[in-house]
Amino acid sequence: LVVCGDFNDSPGSPALRALCGSGVRALMDTRPAEPASTSPSLAPSGSPRARRVTWTHYFAREDAFTRIDYILVSRGMAREWRPEGTCILTSPDWGMASDHRPIVAEFETTER
Repeated sequence: LVVCGDFNDSPGSPALRALCGSGVRALMDTRPAEPASTSPSLAPSGSPRARRVTWTHYFAREDAFTRIDYILVSRGMAREWRPEGTCILTSPDWGMASDHRPIVAEFETTER
């Protein structure tokens, strides 16, 4: 199961926690981020302090960047998910078609 889209809510909200669930049926947040090559960091690569840019929406009136778009996967899909192929697409014109930045997740299926 893959649940994705604009949920219009922050990661820690009660509604999002309820959607993700818990236990064996919990959905995992893939948490797409900008590719490392486009997200400069003052911390060394791989460091827990390295910058992971994950915002997907900019609220101009509040001058706030937030993550309200998600790709959630079930345990079964998590085995097929490729984290290295999951990201927020970076483009200078990202706001031309939508007020959200596009997010992508890659999966590799195998016959079972």
